[in-house]
Amino acid sequence: MPNSIPKPKLLYEWIKLLDNTRLPVPAGDKRRVFHALGNNQSSMGDIAKAISSSPVIALIFFREANKNHSSFARPAQNIESVVNRLGVTRCKELLNRIQETPEAEIPKALRQIWLIGEHANAQANDMFAIKLARLWQEIHWNSLLFLAPLWPLITRYPSIFALWEKRILGAKESQAQVEQELFGTSLSQLCQALAEHWALPEWIAEAYGALNHNQRLLARTLRISRLHDDPIRQRQQLDAQKDVFMWFRKPANSILLVNGMAIDAHYSWAHEHCLRWQRFSSLFLGLPLDQVQNRIHQNAVEHARKLGKTDLWHPAQSLIWPWDARRVLTAEKIARQKAAITSDLKLWQQQARQLIQRPSPFANHSQLLNALKQMLVSAGLPRCAVLSINHKLGKLQAIYQNGFKFSMHQPLAQDCKALLLQQLLNSRKPVLVTPQNLGKLKELLTQDFSAALNSSNFLLASIRLKDKPVMLLIADKCDQTLEPTDVQAFNASARYFEQALAIMYQQV
Repeated sequence: MPNSIPKPKLLYEWIKLLDNTRLPVPAGDKRRVFHALGNNQSSMGDIAKAISSSPVIALIFFREANKNHSSFARPAQNIESVVNRLGVTRCKELLNRIQETPEAEIPKALRQIWLIGEHANAQANDMFAIKLARLWQEIHWNSLLFLAPLWPLITRYPSIFALWEKRILGAKESQAQVEQELFGTSLSQLCQALAEHWALPEWIAEAYGALNHNQRLLARTLRISRLHDDPIRQRQQLDAQKDVFMWFRKPANSILLVNGMAIDAHYSWAHEHCLRWQRFSSLFLGLPLDQVQNRIHQNAVEHARKLGKTDLWHPAQSLIWPWDARRVLTAEKIARQKAAITSDLKLWQQQARQLIQRPSPFANHSQLLNALKQMLVSAGLPRCAVLSINHKLGKLQAIYQNGFKFSMHQPLAQDCKALLLQQLLNSRKPVLVTPQNLGKLKELLTQDFSAALNSSNFLLASIRLKDKPVMLLIADKCDQTLEPTDVQAFNASARYFEQALAIMYQQV
């Protein structure tokens, strides 16, 4: 599908476009749901669990079940109602129509939105499903599908997610202005319209409606929630504003809260926007703010642990960061970061001469690898990693890194016999990876390899000893665009390191 950003369209045109978008279904999801539906031993809980593991299939079932509902028949609100309304045979027919998509072909931005929704769902099941036990199914399915209106948008235009982040979070542009320019309407209005068109569980449209039509009530509630450290005054404010008291306790607000937290935690736990949802949750649950925050952080860590290794970003990762850190840098910080990455040709030349001295001034591999790092830094390439090649096992293992996130001295899942690595190991020419060729290359790289790099602009080169590839060298400029001079400096550094390695081995 095209990745260009569309011109603003009218709301009904957006609905028509997104309604006709085929959503990718990850490989394996279809089989799990088929198995649950076809197994006579499966309980409704087993079926619900299988469908929960594939939000896209859940969306397909809900849309179909509610497609022709009348004004007298309430749309299905949970999967039990959906399956009873469709019947198992109809569910299987819908599954048969689905074409699964390999993970490498699914836009990363779409998988990231799925993760945010699943994180929100995990928060909802712990924070609110217990308090509102009789509504736990509604809480589960509404929280899981709340971001579903965004899925076809990002499927068609994967780069729009990063652009939205860059302009609103990074450049601090007006959200209303950016969304009007991109969509011709606000994103929340587009989501509400699509949720109503699909007849999704009604809390979803109601939660979007709170953003679009109840902004004054929402703002007053948020002001009251700021009084969390003065419970008596907070209660007085609630008693004095009965309309706020009646509105903020609506169950649909639980869906708004967990998704607001998940989206803003994706950017920063300490940001004011994230804090306001935490305060609102504290008010909604009637719990102290610090207790709510503790549970939210624990839920995030537990969800990340269950998720396992991935190339996606999970906000639990930033819980160990300095509290004022931000995942999306502002334009000012990006400018400072770029200014800090400079090259020093004279220093690089001095280090090159040191590497090829005879006898070698380096006593061991650790000193030699550190010298290579200093040389790359002098060349304007501050991040690097060196992976040893185990030809017997056909695996790679990180033995040195600066700025990347490899697990040191542990074999990667990456097979050295992968086509990309074989071409690289059989050549002295470095490989330049850019956002344009990253998608194809990632098909040849395992998830742990890609996740450890966390870069879409980097260089790869083999290091040879006695004409045999023994190491893989990786370097980048903190994910900034690499110029031809960077490629030349990287290649020259790799060749000097090869000479230094040969000199060291000759002395042994």
